[in-house]
Amino acid sequence: MTLQYKIRALEPSDLRDINEIRSMRGVMETIPTLFSEPLSHTEAVMKSFGTNDHMLVAEICKDGTQKVIALGGLHVASKHRVRHCADISLIVHADYQNAGIGKDLLTHLLELADKWLLLKRVELEVDAENERAIHLYEKLGFEKEGVEKYASVKDGRLTDIILMGRYRNL
Repeated sequence: MTLQYKIRALEPSDLRDINEIRSMRGVMETIPTLFSEPLSHTEAVMKSFGTNDHMLVAEICKDGTQKVIALGGLHVASKHRVRHCADISLIVHADYQNAGIGKDLLTHLLELADKWLLLKRVELEVDAENERAIHLYEKLGFEKEGVEKYASVKDGRLTDIILMGRYRNL
C-alpha cells in the first residue's frame, strides 16, 4: 500500500510536530540540532521565516489526527545581487524516510524555484555521510561543489559537509 500524504504550506499549528522531527534520532544526526532542542527554539526558528522563505510540509492522517512528517524550505536570498539564488532545507521523520516524501517535497520546491520565482541557482548542504540524500540530490540535478572539512559534530566526532548546487538557464 502506498503512503497517503498531502503537501501544503507550513502553519503555526505544525510547531510540535516539527520540533519532534528536528530532535529525533535518525534526523538530528544530519542537521545542526540536538535532541535536547526545546520547543521554544523551534518556535523562534519558525517565527524567523519571512516572505523570502517558502515552507512546505508533508502531512498524513494517522488515527484520525493530522500529523506533519516532513518539512522542506526554499529560502530565497534577500541581498539584491544574489536574489536569483536560494538554499533548500529538508527533514523527514525517521519513520517515514525512504518513502519518496523527501523527493516529492523537493520536487515541489524546485518547481516553485523554476516556474514561479525564476531562480537560477539553488544550493544546499548535506552531511558527507548521508549517501541516500546525496544520491537523491544528484538525481534532481544537484552537483557537488565542495566540502567543508570538519564542519559538523556527529556522535562525538567531526564530520564533513558537502556543498551542492543546481543551476538553470545559465
